[in-house]
Amino acid sequence: SSSGSGSGSGLEYESKAPTATSDRECSPVKDCGADEFQSKAPTATSDRECSPVKTCGPDEFESEAPTATSDRVCTPVQTCKSTQYESKAPTATSDRKCKALTNCVLGDTYETEAPTSTSDRVCSPVTTCGPNEKETQAPTLTSDRVCGAGCSDLNAVFVVEGAVSQSQADALKRAASILSSHGVDISAVGVGRNVDERLLGDIDGAYDLVSRASEIASTVDTCSD
Repeated sequence: SSSGSGSGSGLEYESKAPTATSDRECSPVKDCGADEFQSKAPTATSDRECSPVKTCGPDEFESEAPTATSDRVCTPVQTCKSTQYESKAPTATSDRKCKALTNCVLGDTYETEAPTSTSDRVCSPVTTCGPNEKETQAPTLTSDRVCGAGCSDLNAVFVVEGAVSQSQADALKRAASILSSHGVDISAVGVGRNVDERLLGDIDGAYDLVSRASEIASTVDTCSD
């Protein structure tokens, strides 16, 4: 005979063995609850054992869902390296995804947007100087190339065909000397006497050249023309 009430599954196990003077006692097999799993299966003489399903921590995700007979498996969420950014945030059931940061190429591209923990670095093409321009500031990994007026343009400004007096001619020669020391080629400097003032257009032009020479020459230090 048997005693005890049945479980939802209707299974029973022998909870007390029979003796010469007593009958076998049977008990219903326990059912695990909604937040439990079967950690040990019932036998003919033992009840089912149930254990609480594990809860993943804040820095873990569920890599394997629990079943009736197995626990939930939790895995640590990966941390992106310093050379990576988070391309997809972790969820309760998925890991964080990391991607390698884009690297700018010195001389070809430079950083226009810095990376964050959740966004990639943005690189833009380095400016190419035009045919009448010179590089006045070299590009870096975080700044663009800066271009300025080329030497050939500046040379043309200082080509003088004549001078009205020896003093003005001397002034032009001094201007030419300063400019030449900075790589500017002066192709012609007038040194004649008693030349029509109109050739200069401005009687003070030669002296103005001297006063401006150092300032202008400093902008073409890198010129090689």
